[in-house]
Amino acid sequence: MTSLLLDHSGVIWVAGFGVGLQRHDSNNRSLWLRSADLQANSPFSSSDVRSLLQIDNGEIWVATHQGGVTVMDVQLRAIGALQVRSAGEAVATSPAAKQAPPPFRVTAMVQAGDGTVWLGTDAELYQFGSDGHRRQLRRLPHAGGPTTRLLAGHDGSLWVGTMDGLFRLRPGVEQVVRVARQGGQVLYAEISAIAEGPDGDLWVGSSKGLFRVAAGERELRRVEAEAGAELANPSVIGLLFDRQQTLWLDTAVTGLHRMRSWDGQRASFERISQRHGVVSRPFGANLISDARGRIWTHMYVYDPASDRLHELTAADGADLGTGWFYSYARTHDGRLLFGGSRGILVVRPERFDASVYAPPLLVSELSINGQRVSAGGILAGLTLAPEQRSFSLTFSALDYSDPGRLRYAYQLQGFDPDWIDSSADSRLASYSNLDPGDYVLRVRASNRSGAWSPHELAIKVRVMPAWWQSWWFQLLVLSLLVAMVNALVRLRTRSLRLRQGELKRMVRERTAELETLALALQRESAALEESSLTDPLTGLRNRRFLTQHIEADAALAVREYESHFKYGAKLREDAGLIFFLFDIDGFKEVNDRYGHAAGDAVIRQVSERLRRVFRDTDYLVRWGGEEFLVVARSTPRSHAADLAERARAAVAEHPFDLGDGRFLSRTCSAGFCCFPLSTQHAAALDWPAAVNIADAALYAVKGAGRNGWLGALSAGGESAEALLAQSRRPLAEWMRSGGVTLVGSAPHDGLAEAGFHNAVAGEQVRSVSASVEA
Repeated sequence: MTSLLLDHSGVIWVAGFGVGLQRHDSNNRSLWLRSADLQANSPFSSSDVRSLLQIDNGEIWVATHQGGVTVMDVQLRAIGALQVRSAGEAVATSPAAKQAPPPFRVTAMVQAGDGTVWLGTDAELYQFGSDGHRRQLRRLPHAGGPTTRLLAGHDGSLWVGTMDGLFRLRPGVEQVVRVARQGGQVLYAEISAIAEGPDGDLWVGSSKGLFRVAAGERELRRVEAEAGAELANPSVIGLLFDRQQTLWLDTAVTGLHRMRSWDGQRASFERISQRHGVVSRPFGANLISDARGRIWTHMYVYDPASDRLHELTAADGADLGTGWFYSYARTHDGRLLFGGSRGILVVRPERFDASVYAPPLLVSELSINGQRVSAGGILAGLTLAPEQRSFSLTFSALDYSDPGRLRYAYQLQGFDPDWIDSSADSRLASYSNLDPGDYVLRVRASNRSGAWSPHELAIKVRVMPAWWQSWWFQLLVLSLLVAMVNALVRLRTRSLRLRQGELKRMVRERTAELETLALALQRESAALEESSLTDPLTGLRNRRFLTQHIEADAALAVREYESHFKYGAKLREDAGLIFFLFDIDGFKEVNDRYGHAAGDAVIRQVSERLRRVFRDTDYLVRWGGEEFLVVARSTPRSHAADLAERARAAVAEHPFDLGDGRFLSRTCSAGFCCFPLSTQHAAALDWPAAVNIADAALYAVKGAGRNGWLGALSAGGESAEALLAQSRRPLAEWMRSGGVTLVGSAPHDGLAEAGFHNAVAGEQVRSVSASVEA
């Protein structure tokens, strides 16, 4: 040994011939490595530890990669070894005994409730007594290949995890049986973790996901997760129920998870490692909790209370080489043991805390305009001349325990809105083309545990302005710019005003043209609309006009009658409508004998005579050929017969001028129907039904000798359906049944002969109408 050095953090550095450079952390009292014994004949001459177990009597059994099991006392001193034979009993030896290594490799160990110890090897299980003789009791084969995990259940069952599925040995049974999935499907997967919950459920982590065997059941069921709260990776390599019975899981790629909820059907998981920025790396698989509730492996320790994740490295004393999955144990006194290629990592968790060392921070290099300059006096401040447009600063924290885990951050106040994180590989702050002014460059660093050191750098930086960056030059330039802008605005304003005047003139001219054109289009559109609703021969309305307007009138009439019948509202005398249909008698003879011009003359004169009978507010419609439809609006039912008779007389009393000096007399027949026809069931018959009834009355008059009229004043029925059915019967039959009240022109012998002798005479209409409206 040639040199000794004690640094600021308390680490002792040792250098010498043949030993190189070594360090000793005198502050570390929580982690140490139990390496292999130097004696060749020691049972623990190999340090590659693959499985660990402490049994009830305090002995610690250590299985190594070379084969066999070393028995240690609580001080981790080798006191014996186990040797297994393919048939017969194991031989217990002492540390001084010279013997060949056992021919088998133990990969899992567990102590059952009866005190015996089970060892798992490649496709076999061995049962040993735990007394001083450590005799081999049984050897049982299984079909799963290498054994990965063993768990002694509270019901006495031995659960066996293998590279090829899960197996179970029930109490009193000599056969290890495979545990199948729900439905009998075989789970061919590596079983990496087994944990028994407080309710007796068995949780199983495998390369194909998380499974569960409910207490009292024999089948594996996949554990489903809520959408958005799944495991980040399906390969589960570690399971642990802590003292609060919270389930912790480790996955092969995405690390530590915590089960937040389980309702018996679905679970939700919190991704701890991923939230802390640890990706593409497991947590360590060997999950153990300490008395403070922290979750440990040989790679990490996580404190749920502070939500702090700490990586264990050689600087913490975790220098166990390759830490093996499935190789860990917790001793009765609370120590944590982890097996690795260099021995056993022993952890006293109650003594462990993250490093609190606050490393000082220094400036190691300064460059201006790409040229390295002396950094002496940099803490007093840095002034950059106008020609110095860039600078960079390299810094370093004096913590040599694990420099690669240090974190840095810097911020140029007055330029950077927030801190800029930097790794240990990039300890450089660089800036260029800064505006003249005063800044403060702040730099901070963490220790290996990630705690920020209070020793920050705060370096004042002043950037001097060039002559063209001085305030007086900028004020001059600004004044010139304002003057130029003012001149440009004035020129532009003048141009825009001239253009605006020209545009206004053009707009006025174009607007006048458009208004004239729009007025002409409106007149033409109104004329076109009017022509589409008017019969060109007579000037009366056509069917299209009627379909556009009649629905509103009919709906209003129905509402008035329904309000009167249902709610007792007062009914106006002129409520409702009357549909009249007129047909010129013998019109075909006019066309055949006198020609179509004469027929057109007769039709035009009939329309004129109907205009004189009815009001302007009534709808006069040429219904087709020589037929006319009149809708009398707001007309009392008592006037229906008078109107029909006046219209008939207006047609029959005066001859028609055919236009060539000839005159011709013609009569007309009429039918009408009041609407609504029933006061009790106003909506039972719609207006087309009323037109059909008027049409039926018209043709009844035609058949009875013409030159008369017949109309329906009212109708009744037990229901709307009954009234609708009655309306489809022949008119005479409906009248004889008493379901409809008809009124006809009198005297008219033809109507009586046609079966309408019960029709009310015209002079009796007023009394009948009054009774209907009441």
